[in-house]
Amino acid sequence: MLASSLAAALVAVLASQPASAQAPTYGLCDKANYVFSSLVSAAKATFPIEATTKLTGAGAPLTISGNVEILDGCSFAVREFVLLNSGECLWFGGNVGSADGITVSDAIVTQSAFPQSVIFNLTTVAGRQANWGGFNELRLFERNTNTLLAKVTLPVIASKPAGSSASGSASASGSAGTAVASSTSTPTAKAATGGSMRAVASMGAGFAAAIVVGSIMSYAI
Repeated sequence: MLASSLAAALVAVLASQPASAQAPTYGLCDKANYVFSSLVSAAKATFPIEATTKLTGAGAPLTISGNVEILDGCSFAVREFVLLNSGECLWFGGNVGSADGITVSDAIVTQSAFPQSVIFNLTTVAGRQANWGGFNELRLFERNTNTLLAKVTLPVIASKPAGSSASGSASASGSAGTAVASSTSTPTAKAATGGSMRAVASMGAGFAAAIVVGSIMSYAI
């Protein structure tokens, strides 16, 4: 009786905990078959760029604005894009709540004082291909300082195109501030706080479960 009650309590505690954010996945993009095809067809695939910091990694005031429009399964456009005072930047991708990420495009993001439109292609480099089913947040990193400058939150759509792989994810921060362990030779970046946040979340579930166990055991005694 005690064992079954304990098991039920543990299941209830774990079920009440928010699911851990998954790491983004690699997979070759498909121009026609992709998760946002219905939004693109309905002209609803444009999302705002949100600044995550007021200063660049060098401490200069950051100016950034614009929107991201998904064009097809392998490309996106940055519309009305303004970027000032940053260093060399790249687009990364990750999942909201996760510190892990992958390089989305190998094209350098250039600065512009006047609104411009630029098209970026998802990377197709063997071993680290990107597709829209692998992440739900675009992240603009200043590469020389490993600073997250902006993000674009994408809608979460359940179905994913074939070809996504859960292996080989790199790291990129989903919160404002500075990332670590990114260089010009690797398509990865990781937030200094990402690991700690995941650890705290795990400890929270375990601690809650321990409280339930203790309560049941005391009751039984």
